[in-house]
Amino acid sequence: MEAVIDSIPPYGAMYTSATTDIPLFNEEENHVGFIKDIHCKLSPLPPTPEQIELYYDDGECDMGIAEAANQTRGFGVKFDHPEPGTKYRVESAKIFIFPKWQAYSPEPLRLFVYLYNPSLLTYEKVYENIASGLTRRWNVIDLKPYNIVTEQDFIIGVNWVLNETPILAIDEDTEYHSGQFQVDETTNFIHWGYNFMIRAYVAVYPPAPPTPVGGKATPIYIPINKPALQTPWILLTTIILPLLATVVYVKFKKKKQ
Repeated sequence: MEAVIDSIPPYGAMYTSATTDIPLFNEEENHVGFIKDIHCKLSPLPPTPEQIELYYDDGECDMGIAEAANQTRGFGVKFDHPEPGTKYRVESAKIFIFPKWQAYSPEPLRLFVYLYNPSLLTYEKVYENIASGLTRRWNVIDLKPYNIVTEQDFIIGVNWVLNETPILAIDEDTEYHSGQFQVDETTNFIHWGYNFMIRAYVAVYPPAPPTPVGGKATPIYIPINKPALQTPWILLTTIILPLLATVVYVKFKKKKQ
């Protein structure tokens, strides 16, 4: 069954249809009953979970890297899944653009997301787009509209749209999770000895509870022409309505504290 509705009740409130005696027909277009009332109660949605920031850099860049445009390789960070086997949504990517060298534009940059496929033992591309409007230092790129859900490790990476611009920041002081990948549909990942300053925000979303829906119907006594049905009426006890290759490096030393 289906119907068009023009409003829904507030969460936790009981909705009762104002329309009564809605006629029901069988497959032979015979009138077999009426819907007397419909009621439902919308359960509240589960609370929006707090985002978890995943990162391996220390927040201070040591050098920068830039490359020729439109290469078949990219540079990225492999993120360990917080709870392998649990569905997490990749909500956004956070990228640090090297703050020095004003001659280099801070954008655009091509962004990729790859999810690990344990059955194939490789990473598969699920997202590719060009990020514009970037600034020097941290930039957050919203990925929620793309509903990227993963139960395993994943990669967020970049490559360049314009030659040697922008410059991606690198941190040398922490345990590395960064490397090079091939920007095709599946990719291997080669670790390098430092971290690109790329971070990820993830969140886990538990399923919403089912919405209780009910109602009652009154049959009418009209013969049904279909031979297979011997009873003269159908009693509806419950109605369920679903609701719906050139690389440029720049480097500077940190100030001593």
